[in-house]
Amino acid sequence: MPIFTGTISEDTIPQEVTKPLPPNLTADSLRIRLQEGGTIKFVDGGTEIVGGGFSTDLIRIWVVDKIELQNSKIVTNGNNLVIICNKLIANGASIISFDDNNRKAKNGEIYTGKNGEPGSPGDSGGVVSIHVVEDLQGRLDVNLSGQSGGNGLNGIAGDNGGQGAPGKPCDAGLDGFPFPHPVCHADGGPGGKGGTGSPGGHGGHGGNGGKGGTFLLFNVGDNSLPSAAYSFLADGGSGGKSGKGGAGGAGGPGGPGGDGNVVCHGGPVGPPGDRGSDGDTPGDGVTGPPGSIIVQNLDLQAFIGHILTK
Repeated sequence: MPIFTGTISEDTIPQEVTKPLPPNLTADSLRIRLQEGGTIKFVDGGTEIVGGGFSTDLIRIWVVDKIELQNSKIVTNGNNLVIICNKLIANGASIISFDDNNRKAKNGEIYTGKNGEPGSPGDSGGVVSIHVVEDLQGRLDVNLSGQSGGNGLNGIAGDNGGQGAPGKPCDAGLDGFPFPHPVCHADGGPGGKGGTGSPGGHGGHGGNGGKGGTFLLFNVGDNSLPSAAYSFLADGGSGGKSGKGGAGGAGGPGGPGGDGNVVCHGGPVGPPGDRGSDGDTPGDGVTGPPGSIIVQNLDLQAFIGHILTK
């Protein structure tokens, strides 16, 4: 019997567990296949990470005689997991969509020009479907909440405007005959207005939250599963925060006034340029819709028919 502690990957699960169901499934062939799957046990913090990463929508199917989860958990990463077993024994056990390190999608990280990248959308909580042929013992806590959207990246501030053009120099000359003397025909001109600052970059949009997952629990037999045998949560992921727009660049300084001299006044400095417009701050991401649960009792033939249609 494989006993798993610590964090393991999908590749560690025995092939007897992941082997396909036989074609033309019957009650007898199902019993044989369940026995072939044997027993797997997760203990003392044992954590199975269902591989494939986020947004891959993989389907993993485990067929076992007995699965035990003792103070341990299964993390689906938003993928789909089907467990078909004779017995499920749960004590301090949980199946969750995302662990604490991955409850939020990737934040924006790069720039397009000065614009911030949007946050990645959150992944769905996926589907977990458990088919118990004989007995569910203990309590199984299931949390298939959607992944939160990533935050958008802030826009970059705009560049400052350039300096205004210098004013026209004064116009001075000599006048009078036969005794010429310096005269001012025109004082120095005013400096040009400073350049307008460039616009700030737009902030990245917050990613939308992922949809809550779906939990399906099917029990074979006449007795209903007690409500205390499981708990379920599948909130939609919260939307990511929007990145802030970058500040517009400052206006450039006014140009220097035109030169004066001993007979002409220099021109005044030009007015400063206008400040650039701020980049847009878009809306935050939207919270994803909640998930759903179906708990149902089936007789063996209906149970087999259900498996064959999935």
